[in-house]
Amino acid sequence: FWPISGIVARVMRTRQAEVVPDVSFDPNYTRSLRGSLSQITIPMLSGKEINAILVLETNREPRLSLVDLAFAQRLAEHASIAIANAQYNAELTVANNSKSEFVSFVAHELKNPMTSIQGYAAAMSSGMTGQINDQQKSFLDTILKNVERLSTLVTDLNDVTRLQTNNMAMELAPQAVLPLIEDTLRPLEQQIEGKHQHVTVDAPADLPLIHADKNRLLQVLTNLTSNAYKYTPEGGAITLKARLRERNLDSKNRDLGPAVHFTVADTGLGISEADQKKLFTTYFRSTNPEALEQPGTGLGLTITREIILKHGGLLWIESELGKGTQFHFTIPLAPEPVPTP
Repeated sequence: FWPISGIVARVMRTRQAEVVPDVSFDPNYTRSLRGSLSQITIPMLSGKEINAILVLETNREPRLSLVDLAFAQRLAEHASIAIANAQYNAELTVANNSKSEFVSFVAHELKNPMTSIQGYAAAMSSGMTGQINDQQKSFLDTILKNVERLSTLVTDLNDVTRLQTNNMAMELAPQAVLPLIEDTLRPLEQQIEGKHQHVTVDAPADLPLIHADKNRLLQVLTNLTSNAYKYTPEGGAITLKARLRERNLDSKNRDLGPAVHFTVADTGLGISEADQKKLFTTYFRSTNPEALEQPGTGLGLTITREIILKHGGLLWIESELGKGTQFHFTIPLAPEPVPTP
């Protein structure tokens, strides 16, 4: 940084641009350019605040004049906007990162007591600490259900914040499709059987490998399958389907390359056209009274959409109120291994 000259100090005080055709006659001039002949000094404003000073000097003829000042002021106006935007974006990035760190910290701090509550309640419910009556069992079951809901909410908030601040890391690797579907269904089997729902898996064993983060894709499949279970009445049907899609066209008819096309379908409540338009917005909950009876954070589909987009895939929905829903998404194939020479 060079010393602030008297001219710059005066411009900062008056907030008015100055042209000095001959710096040798200005007692306030401080040398910055060797052999300088003339100088233009312009305050760069953001609202009422000066965020920079533009100083133009020349050590050649012709000297700077009022004609040059008009051009320099236009340049300064554009530069002021760019500087203000850069400062705003930098502040926004810091704020987003701070928010992400805060949510992650709170999520971590909440997980510890919730794990303890869940563990002790489960131990008491199992009779490990002594015989309990039906009313006590009912109370403990309520505690366990609410701890599970709170845990899901904390996890979802953490994921949404990471996605919004682009801090969710993806570990993409070749993955087989059928094992992913099987791993999705295994923890949900008991719940699905409890509602006497029929599950169909329709996925060829010879599907090519996909390029995916295994845990995040399991999160997507689990979320969609869990929704199908929740919003499908007893005795309904759930189908998980996967097919090779040679041409993967986006909304602009651009081919994104070969992918595996996943479908999670149910015979449940369905989603109205009005709700479908708002389906992937943060904190969305359906306006259908029957759907509102089911617990949920309203964050799952937002997270699902962002994870699929981060994989380079597409997500869309087909649904009719009262006749069920089909969620479709694509995940690109794993790149072919490069043969070693």
